[in-house]
Amino acid sequence: MKGIPMKKLAGALLFFLFASGFGQSLVLTPNGLRDSADTSRTFVVLKVDDADSAQVFKEAVHWIHRWFSHGGEAIQDSTLNKDIKYHIVAGGITDIPYKVFGMKMHDHLTVDYKVELAFKGTRIRYEVVKYNLYMAESDTKIGDVDISNSGKSGSNPAIYIDTTLKLDNAKRDIEAYFNDEIKSIRDTINAETKKASW
Repeated sequence: MKGIPMKKLAGALLFFLFASGFGQSLVLTPNGLRDSADTSRTFVVLKVDDADSAQVFKEAVHWIHRWFSHGGEAIQDSTLNKDIKYHIVAGGITDIPYKVFGMKMHDHLTVDYKVELAFKGTRIRYEVVKYNLYMAESDTKIGDVDISNSGKSGSNPAIYIDTTLKLDNAKRDIEAYFNDEIKSIRDTINAETKKASW
């Protein structure tokens, strides 16, 4: 019986180590959005199969145009085959409870955020570089929402009080929003590059 060549075994091991070193989803911590596999990182790395960086970059631009209603306007800056920065305001992510004069109220959470996609070979680094959370009703900002109010005194609703989760649904819905975006970019670019390389 013939064994697996050492070269292939070493390559498979390196791939496994690389792939397991980077998560492909974000979690919301008291310190903000982090890689689910390593919360010291603020980004995730997505792998695209069978493509070069120029093709991956081109498909990422097409994805932004298709995924967002004003995708062309969302792109703020880009360097050909290196990086893309885009800005999105997404409303209705989740409901946030708060009080006004002792009365319980609910409003929709809006996320105003900027993402940087960096390209290196067949990898895409996805990082939410800036974001603000606020409650909005009919496009009117009515109050900020804090991820954590650690040591702050204020009346803004907070997802975490220090490190204790207080708004589980908000945390879950924010994570789902960004992870759906990550899954969409990864799956779409993989599908489009496979079509192009048939």
